[in-house]
Amino acid sequence: MKRVLVTGYMGMVGNRFMELMGTKYQITSAGRTQGSDMIIELTREPSVLSAVQRARPEVVVNFAAVTDVDACEREREDEKGAAYKTNVLGPTYLARACKQVRARLIHISTDYVFAGDKQSSLYGESDAPRPINWYGTTKCLGEQAVLAELGEAACIVRIEVPFVARFAGKKDLVRKIIETLHAGKQFTAVSDNRMTPTFIDDIVAALSVLIEHNSTGVYHVAGTSAHSTYEVAQLVAKTFRLDERLVISQTHEEFQRSRAGVLRPQYSGLATRRFAAEFGAGILHTMPENLQTMKQQLEAAA
Repeated sequence: MKRVLVTGYMGMVGNRFMELMGTKYQITSAGRTQGSDMIIELTREPSVLSAVQRARPEVVVNFAAVTDVDACEREREDEKGAAYKTNVLGPTYLARACKQVRARLIHISTDYVFAGDKQSSLYGESDAPRPINWYGTTKCLGEQAVLAELGEAACIVRIEVPFVARFAGKKDLVRKIIETLHAGKQFTAVSDNRMTPTFIDDIVAALSVLIEHNSTGVYHVAGTSAHSTYEVAQLVAKTFRLDERLVISQTHEEFQRSRAGVLRPQYSGLATRRFAAEFGAGILHTMPENLQTMKQQLEAAA
């Protein structure tokens, strides 16, 4: 049983990893609260090194991040801000600590490292990052720091629009759509963008494969069908038998104006060809398939 140290375990993706992999691996949770197995302050290098040395993991999976795009933008260019310290310094310190104890690091990143201007096709791992907001910039710098510290031994996993059947914390896109339509309210969604929403159970399954195969390099782990936000909302309405007429279309430009000028990538879908080529096509699924699985999980828990 491999020893795995998990940071950011209280977030949506990290929490589900703990739920599904708790019996497969010997997991040590690392966080700032007393409920953690190991206390760690990711923005302080001595704390990171001490925790990793004490845990002696074979693998570290870093889910920790500041992901609020608007909040990050308010800290633009501020290297003392929470976004920079968590998204850049945290991965840097983890990579250094992993190098010292000869542990592998799997660092979770995002589609926001890209500009979102690749209209003709999805982004592959070899495409050059070019972030357009501070959140994407900090995540990109975090990737670069991990690669600089660990080189070819690093493993970076980019995900996009993660969603899950149940989570007590913040709502993801799919659960926001369900909640809004179930209440009989209109849901306004962009119709001229493209993304590849990712079911978190698929992310966890993919991470397990990467752990077992000692994989290195950059991987895109995402849903295998690309959709606009409007199409996603329609699929959700159909799957959960909600009123599709409540889904209202808007353009990406209109959405941008409503977000007070904080830029979001428009065409941000991730291609998963590398993962499929190495591990087969049965681990990651399409949006319709994942919505059906999510529905089954909710019905089973009712």
